[in-house]
Amino acid sequence: MEHMQDPVQLLKNAAETLADDGGIIITVPAYPSLFSDWDRKMGHYCRYTKKHFRQNAKEAGLKVKWLTHWNSFTLSAAIISRGA
Repeated sequence: MEHMQDPVQLLKNAAETLADDGGIIITVPAYPSLFSDWDRKMGHYCRYTKKHFRQNAKEAGLKVKWLTHWNSFTLSAAIISRGA
């Protein structure tokens, strides 16, 4: 999603392909305050807060069943290396 200018449309397309009882697992970069040149080089348009992700999912007609941060043990290193 972070690579898309219109992530809601991407989610809508995904929703259309899911079975009625289907599900999808999505990972996105978090902590918008860490957005940096590295993100731009990777082709990222944004980083997500939980609220932002839920809003995009809702606009696409998807229901979020579980949302969490993972791999956050690297957060300190990311903050230091990016000077955030």
